[in-house]
Amino acid sequence: MKIAEKAASNFIPKLRHHKATRQAYVVLNGKAFYLGHYGTEEASQNYHRTISEWLSSGKQASTNGTQITVSELVARFWTYNQDYYRHSDGTISGEVANFRYALRPVIGLYGDTKAIDFGPRCLRTVRSHMIKNNLSRSYINQSIARVKMMFKWAVGEELIPGSVFHALSAVSGMRKGRCKARETEAVKPVPQGHVNAIEPYVSNQIWAIIQMQLLTAARPTEILTMRPCDIDRSGKIWIYSPAAHKTAHHGHNRQIYIGPRGQEILRPY
Repeated sequence: MKIAEKAASNFIPKLRHHKATRQAYVVLNGKAFYLGHYGTEEASQNYHRTISEWLSSGKQASTNGTQITVSELVARFWTYNQDYYRHSDGTISGEVANFRYALRPVIGLYGDTKAIDFGPRCLRTVRSHMIKNNLSRSYINQSIARVKMMFKWAVGEELIPGSVFHALSAVSGMRKGRCKARETEAVKPVPQGHVNAIEPYVSNQIWAIIQMQLLTAARPTEILTMRPCDIDRSGKIWIYSPAAHKTAHHGHNRQIYIGPRGQEILRPY
């Protein structure tokens, strides 16, 4: 036997770390097997057991789709998630971070559970965990909706039966006054006097940004990314069309109108 062939026959895949989900995994025959939280004794034992089973079966990995765990499902969804949720300029959207926080307790509580066994009771347990961590009702509802979205995606990828997502859909969002989750206070406008008080402490550019937000109600990113080529100055009222905005993926056009006061602020720039 040639040296290269002998080395290949003796090769044992190493334990790896999936940093996004904090899971240990090993790749066998091109397929990732997730083993639990990285650095734990459980993950180490699962690794050695998986390798032993792989060797005893002639280095053939199991292809039984029903064995996919919640951790593996999250890892696969994460690859899709980072590709899908991007701005028009290619940068990753903030929605990726939202999914990270939503899925973290799912992995912590049910990472080693088979995905097909993750039902409404599991989802309610995740929700109760969020309530105990003093998260707000609205935030929890949004997070649970994201968990459901992951399982819906998994059905479309034929990773799990449609019945799994159908069952999770039966878990309704929490209503105000009918749950133990805390409510958030309404966000009120900052008094104009408080805004004016910071003018002496900021640069002219920062003060211009603040004034433009006050006059146009534009989002901070929209003001920070404003370019001359994005502004139609042919009329008395200028029309700013941001190159990227929050609802662009819905096919919506975003137009921000700039009157005389805003125009005077922008002229020096």
